Amino acid sequence: MGQPAAKQGDRIVAQDIHIVMVPSPTGLVPTPTPLPFNGIIDGNLSSDVFIEGKPAAVVGSTATNTPPHTPVGGVSFQVPPKNRGTILVGSMGVFINGKPAARNGDTALTCNDPVDLPVGKVVAVGQVFIGDMGVPIPKPPAPEKEEEKRLEKPRVEDYRLLTRPRIEVEG
Repeated sequence: MGQPAAKQGDRIVAQDIHIVMVPSPTGLVPTPTPLPFNGIIDGNLSSDVFIEGKPAAVVGSTATNTPPHTPVGGVSFQVPPKNRGTILVGSMGVFINGKPAARNGDTALTCNDPVDLPVGKVVAVGQVFIGDMGVPIPKPPAPEKEEEKRLEKPRVEDYRLLTRPRIEVEG
């Protein structure tokens, strides 16, 4: 069965890791800190396909983290967060404007340090469901049974090639 189609106003959620600069007696210490990402899908949406009256979300649609990350327990971030998520994976069988349609549970890239990571998930609710076409993955053919090959006794000439290489010297 399919999943609810993602649209404007649905969410991307994740647990991001950002480097927060925490004060200590020896100075600021870069500290990896988990922070919740709760983004509202609001960018790069379809301009002509609507789901329940709202623009459809596709691979490449973006979400803005609300509220933005704040440096909990520290004074600043080592690198300011982008507070942006991007839908990375969508339906393999349903396309909107040539891009895979986004659905509940699809993977999204969210802001993390030192690089963005695919740890986000689309959270979509509604009455429109999108599934993948049930294309079965073909099984590889079974290997053909080969008749047992008899070991042949090697010929003496084969060994001569290895033990007495013929070297030609130009003179």
